Amino acid sequence: MWGWFQRRRNAVVALYFAWFIVPLALASMYRPFAFWDYFTSGDLFHYGRPIAWGTLVGNAAHQFLTGTFVVRPVTTFLYDLQVLVFGGEFWLWYAVKWAAFFAAVWVVTELLGKMGCGWEARAAVAALLLFHPARFTLMLHAPDGWLALGICGQLLFLWRYEFRASVMTWQAQLLWFGLALFTIGTKEAGYVFQGLLVVFVFARDVRGWVRLMPHVLMLMAWTWRLRAASGRAGGFVFGEWLWRLREQCGMMLPDSTLQVVEIVLLGLAGFSIVWGWRERRSVVGQVVLFCWVAAGAMLMFVTVPKVVALRYAIPSMYVAAIPVGVALQHLPRMYGRWLAAGLIAAYPLITAGHVYRQELAYRDLMYQSSELLRRLEMKGREGYLLAMSELPGDLEGEPRATVEYFFGDRGLQWYGPREKRGFHGVKQKGWPAGRFAMASYLPVEVVTKDTGLDIRRIDVVEVIYAGDHGPLGRLAAWYLWLDGAVRRGGGYAIDLGAPDLEEKPRFYLYTVGEVHEGGYRIEPVGAGRRPGAF
Repeated sequence: MWGWFQRRRNAVVALYFAWFIVPLALASMYRPFAFWDYFTSGDLFHYGRPIAWGTLVGNAAHQFLTGTFVVRPVTTFLYDLQVLVFGGEFWLWYAVKWAAFFAAVWVVTELLGKMGCGWEARAAVAALLLFHPARFTLMLHAPDGWLALGICGQLLFLWRYEFRASVMTWQAQLLWFGLALFTIGTKEAGYVFQGLLVVFVFARDVRGWVRLMPHVLMLMAWTWRLRAASGRAGGFVFGEWLWRLREQCGMMLPDSTLQVVEIVLLGLAGFSIVWGWRERRSVVGQVVLFCWVAAGAMLMFVTVPKVVALRYAIPSMYVAAIPVGVALQHLPRMYGRWLAAGLIAAYPLITAGHVYRQELAYRDLMYQSSELLRRLEMKGREGYLLAMSELPGDLEGEPRATVEYFFGDRGLQWYGPREKRGFHGVKQKGWPAGRFAMASYLPVEVVTKDTGLDIRRIDVVEVIYAGDHGPLGRLAAWYLWLDGAVRRGGGYAIDLGAPDLEEKPRFYLYTVGEVHEGGYRIEPVGAGRRPGAF
């Protein structure tokens, strides 16, 4: 039996992992559209400049030179490129994100192989990365996964030269600079990693200092530009930062019954640090120590602004996975093999409840939002004015902008509404005199109380709630039941921007006309999968 498994272990493990991964991939392909940053990234990245083949590089350069909230020219380039190539076929955008996800995992396992790690250690690390609750593919334009790909790609590339710049050909130097530009331009945390990597390469090979000058100049340019985004760190308080750092570090370790996984991973982390220090004269030992310094520095950097998010842990998680894999390889043979086997078999089951819960919640947001937009479009075609209340706590920020963009040029181009439609802002302009349809988060009693809308004008309130989610919903329910059966305490970390599962309705659509007697009608609307969809 063992011999049979040894011969077919790649296929067996791949099929086991696919059982958990394929439903998640299908779910992302069947989302109606990507709610958060799908429409609004153009304004965030380059303030809505025209997207065309001739402006790809120009828009990225403009973002670098003018960005004050984010400095991400490479992410800008990727966004514009996908707009041009894929347009409104968002499932193709997700296909690219999944490909990048698998590529990043492959790069880490390939690097571990070159560092002397066997099959068990590499497969265990693949499990840790594939099924961590910090999801590479959850949000379409979140650049944290791309950053991890750039970081790990550089480490794999430089391993060939043992991190010595003096032995690299000019072609290799050019390729490394391209990888470095990709990394640093993807997200601000890449600046921290890139600075540490240049120092590490210099320490490994002082004679190659001249060849590092292009990287130093790039770091100087980013230092200058990041000063423009320093406002995000306004009001910094050291004690509050320590609490944010503690919370962000905790997101590296998924919750488990009796904290078994946390204890195992912390034990492996500690062992890798001790092993790396003992082997600090070897390139493997130095890379292990460098990875821990880089992972910690990025976590410290991303928590300087007053926010934490599950996805912010992704780059540090990929970097930290490298010394964890080395630790598994250098444990006593029997312990390392069985511990790796346990992680391969148990880790996907332990995290499935958390992972599927996030996916289902995100999918639910997409379907309810899509249903709201579809019904608003129908009301517009029937001659209703479209409105939003502008009350505190109602549709605002990115969700409001998404609704408005859907009925603007981008939605017209991608999804085919018959005409552009503006929204009447009730707070500023008062209630329209004629017929209107209003999208809102708020129930009737709040709207009528806080705005003075005459309840006798309301004809219909359509209450949009979670509908059927088919096999994905049933799988999520099963994994959550399993998780609840074994979990002891602790809660779930839900990614910033990805909602938690809610029992209450997410949206209300008010149809309002003239004053009439007899009251309004409530129509529940279940928003779920399309017939025949996964």
